[in-house]
Amino acid sequence: WLESVSSIGTPTRDAQRVFMTPLVQLPLQDALALRDPSHAAMLACADALPGMDDPFDVAEVFEKLREWLRRDTGCAQKLVGDTQVLPLVVFALRRFPHNLEVARLGPGIVAGGCPRGP
Repeated sequence: WLESVSSIGTPTRDAQRVFMTPLVQLPLQDALALRDPSHAAMLACADALPGMDDPFDVAEVFEKLREWLRRDTGCAQKLVGDTQVLPLVVFALRRFPHNLEVARLGPGIVAGGCPRGP
């Protein structure tokens, strides 16, 4: 942990993510079955996205992220920021640019995950 502390004494993002990781990992299928967003569910989605090779699996995760952002915008935006899932969404968009579902859902997640000003 000491190596991940920056020169001014604050933990880097990798160290912060380790401290925010729940003690029990939630399987992706259980996370996708949840009605409301949670930190463990968002981490399950964030951990699964980079390793997905099927664009339809990515679209399924995107559907759930979009549903959470519509259902509870404030909580979901905070969780998206805490788990740093937006760069992974952009990465998936770049990986599967020709899949209609990924292309349709991805920009909505990016737009919905950005906090609005007053």
